[in-house]
Amino acid sequence: MVNPSEEQAFYSITIAAQKLGISTHTLRRYEKKGLIIPLRDEVSGRSLFSDRDLTSVRNIRKLIHREGLNIASIQRLLAVIPCWKIKDCPETKRLKCPAPTNKIRPCWLIAQDGHAQEINKCRVCGVYPISQKRVS
Repeated sequence: MVNPSEEQAFYSITIAAQKLGISTHTLRRYEKKGLIIPLRDEVSGRSLFSDRDLTSVRNIRKLIHREGLNIASIQRLLAVIPCWKIKDCPETKRLKCPAPTNKIRPCWLIAQDGHAQEINKCRVCGVYPISQKRVS
């Protein structure tokens, strides 16, 4: 598991939801749908949300409320990020990977399907952070 940095603030799901003015159910739904990847507390297993996660949720809310997108549409937008280029995967590995051909789900959500140990690498691989940049 990834250890939260002491330099960065992390919030419980309750505090994160309060800061965002949304329900904890909504945060859990975004996490379940793969739109955000909060850290997991190594002891309790609880989700820990960073300021970057909160920014991501604000961006998701903007896409839903301003642009009229639904969660499936946001997942499709995230799925077009070319993870294999950023991660510089060799072609032999890429041919076996479902991420380059899947146009519905983001690569980090595909990694969750059978590779739970890979999800922490997804947080820092370059693809996930780029996808979470601020929407104007």
